Amino acid sequence: MTDSRATRFIGCIFAFAVFIWRYLNVPQNWSYVGSKESVWLMGLTLLPELVFPFVYLKVHKQQEARQELEKMRKKRS
Repeated sequence: MTDSRATRFIGCIFAFAVFIWRYLNVPQNWSYVGSKESVWLMGLTLLPELVFPFVYLKVHKQQEARQELEKMRKKRS
């Protein structure tokens, strides 16, 4: 995972933590944070951030294997 992706993921976590902290400390001002829709949206936006590293690693390994296969084919030719 690149530094910018890690930073982005950490930023998302902290942003959601701030919203939750605000809701827990002053719920009357931040009532929408605890709503089902808000929780659903937070989860929906974090899902790609959680899945990306695993997809990236899989694709990266496939590309490396493909490149190695191409090298072997070129050596045989």
